[in-house]
Amino acid sequence: METIDKKRELILEKALLRFAHFGINKTTMNEIAEDLAISKPSLYYYFPDKVSLVVAVAERIFEEFFSKLQEITSNSPNVKSTLFSAIELKKEFFQKYFMLHIGDATELHLNNEEMQKLIIATRQKEAGIIQGLFDAAISRKELRNTASQAAELYLDSIIGLGMCVMARREKRLLPESQGFEEVLSKQKALTEIFIQGLSN
Repeated sequence: METIDKKRELILEKALLRFAHFGINKTTMNEIAEDLAISKPSLYYYFPDKVSLVVAVAERIFEEFFSKLQEITSNSPNVKSTLFSAIELKKEFFQKYFMLHIGDATELHLNNEEMQKLIIATRQKEAGIIQGLFDAAISRKELRNTASQAAELYLDSIIGLGMCVMARREKRLLPESQGFEEVLSKQKALTEIFIQGLSN
């Protein structure tokens, strides 16, 4: 069992490297098998198709993201600086894994029901963490009572803002670092306005 788990982890590592560099659509199962020096049937033993491999890679990325996000939120000095740190973390992950296009509905693998469920679950989990930050800030009298949908609205706002900025740069294969910095800057500005509104 331990050998199977190790082999599965190795496959995920190699797949993630290829996906992050070349993109999911341009990566084949044959190439991943060649990277691992294993036969294609051996690869299919662990992952019956490419979509199941993509879902497993996405799960791994989200686990890493939430582990780091939990570290940030558990040491929260105040809500604004914590949200700024969370935005910086999102930028880091988005830039690192941009070629995977996770969350981009134009990618064919996202029509898969399992991937859709994963994206919805991670969005709910992130909204829950943000709501926890808001609740803690309310208890510290840092914010006034917020609407039950405040965290969800905030999350949708910063995600939508990021998509708008990147949409203007969609003709480029990979946005230059200025694009990521512009998203970060505007998301921080929006956060400042949002928190100020919840403080009054």
